[in-house]
Amino acid sequence: MAVALMSVTSVSQNVFAADAGMSLTATAAGDNISVSGETASSITDVTFTVRTPDGANVVAVGQVTPDADGIFGTEFNCSNWKQDGMYTITAQQGTASIYTIGLSIEVNDGVATETSASDSSLVVAAETEEVD
Repeated sequence: MAVALMSVTSVSQNVFAADAGMSLTATAAGDNISVSGETASSITDVTFTVRTPDGANVVAVGQVTPDADGIFGTEFNCSNWKQDGMYTITAQQGTASIYTIGLSIEVNDGVATETSASDSSLVVAAETEEVD
């Protein structure tokens, strides 16, 4: 039984390593911020946290399940956000933080500066290892 479990774990890690990470894009205009991305794991929810410019408060949270291709997205309304400055949007996947990635979006008087920001830790291997 232990040999079978080790074999499954080994297969999972090799397949996962072939396409690992997360990419995140935020587009802001007016009082709406759209966040979308892609992850290598479509079986674990992505949790979002939005922090104030001073980092002291969380102003929004969200959670989505990626589709079968690992694509996910959500929106935040910033019209009631009181502090002016750069808000940090963090996306985290898994209870053990499989992937964590963050972006900053500027908001002044409850209006997001028209912008688009992106970051990626998505790495696609040039060659994949064959697993017996």
